[in-house]
Amino acid sequence: MRRISQVAKRLNVCPPSGAITPQHRSFTSGLYCKADGQYQLVDDRHVIASALAVLAENVASGPVLDVNTVRDYLTVRLGGLEYEIFCCLYLDSRHRVIECENLFRGSIKGSVVHPREVAKQALIHNASALIVAHNHPSGAPEPSSDDRLITMRLKHTLDLIEVRLLDHVVVGAGKVCSMAELGLL
Repeated sequence: MRRISQVAKRLNVCPPSGAITPQHRSFTSGLYCKADGQYQLVDDRHVIASALAVLAENVASGPVLDVNTVRDYLTVRLGGLEYEIFCCLYLDSRHRVIECENLFRGSIKGSVVHPREVAKQALIHNASALIVAHNHPSGAPEPSSDDRLITMRLKHTLDLIEVRLLDHVVVGAGKVCSMAELGLL
């Protein structure tokens, strides 16, 4: 709850009662923002878009890449989707974010990832390193055998063009699993 309050405060959004209590799967629960001198009710899309903007700013700013901020950003970006998305965070030589891009979209069961396209986009963005991520619409963040296989294929492909694969993050229902932390990279 404390983190939601911090994000809401930074977004200039406040609930009328002073407490944030999400109802069901909806996050709106009476949040208001000030526009044109008056407070207006804010919908889910506005809150999520604003949170993504704040997290993207936090991910992109500063000389050091904060792992928790990246996790929060990827959780918000990919967590609630009903289909699988594979995205890449392109990083410069000091591990600052250049761009975050959705490369592949799949179905509820998976998406097809082409290492050649990942390498091509890394070169276009002039990236020195990558963090790749995808979501599991099922909610289970544990990497599958296919996830492990594509991670190794990506690592070998990117090694050929001297781009480091730092991590492959799998986002589930509010949970994140890092293949680097599991020793799978």
